[in-house]
Amino acid sequence: MQRRRFLALTACALASPGLASPVTWSGFALGADVSLTFHTHPKRADAIIQAVISKLREIEAAFSLYDPSSEISRLNRSKHIVPSAMFYDVIIHASKVNTLTQGKFDPTVQTLWTALSQDHSTLPQCQWSDVSMASDRIDLPDTVNLTLNGIAQGYATDVIKDLVYSHGFDQVLINMGEFYGLGGPWGIGVSDPEHGLVHRLTLKDRAIATTSPKAMMITPTQGHVINPHGSSPAPWSTVSVTTSSATLADGLSTGFSLLPMSKIKTALANCPDQTMVTCVSEAGQVFIVGA
Repeated sequence: MQRRRFLALTACALASPGLASPVTWSGFALGADVSLTFHTHPKRADAIIQAVISKLREIEAAFSLYDPSSEISRLNRSKHIVPSAMFYDVIIHASKVNTLTQGKFDPTVQTLWTALSQDHSTLPQCQWSDVSMASDRIDLPDTVNLTLNGIAQGYATDVIKDLVYSHGFDQVLINMGEFYGLGGPWGIGVSDPEHGLVHRLTLKDRAIATTSPKAMMITPTQGHVINPHGSSPAPWSTVSVTTSSATLADGLSTGFSLLPMSKIKTALANCPDQTMVTCVSEAGQVFIVGA
């Protein structure tokens, strides 16, 4: 299964005196490779893995476009659902990110993605304000479909971070499609599909998410990250966002990949403290703003 988003990240633990050797578990969820790297003893790590797998199945049952029985698949098919608390929580987060990114993060782009992949000459009109949202019912217009792929992986990362922390783990690198470095420090390399490794940074109780619009192409000229406001190309080759929430970082990296630097700086004024954005130009230049 192809991923909608490209993870342009590599990660490794930075050795810290007194910590046990890292133990890594790998799996697959939401169309992506996922993993946990623990600084603990193997038997203790094993005890939490089944709980993580169970929680990931619950997350996929809400957000997977590959599963016809998932909440989002049923919503796209029937145009209305009574959402689970988890699904509605992500919808609320999506609305906040839509506002922060001046509408560039817009889950209704699934409508355009489908039309482009089917080579439609006329693209349908859709926008986030078309969606009727309440805790007891979500409704879509007949012509609109949603994707939460631009935020659900970050949400999954936060959920698993909270789960492992609640079980007493405080030195874990969580990769559920986006990264959260619980404890740390954890070394992260930001890579671009065209220019390779372009930047290194350190995570300590922080999240990072990355979007590369042209990592997967829908048409010869259109990358998988679609501008909901027209056909103008994405101004960046890769955008990474580091902040306190993987959910927020995920949505912002998608929306910011379609915004010029001046508007990213404006948006940062309304983001949590210590939010940092790393932008890679088509020519491979790296620009860092924020914390």
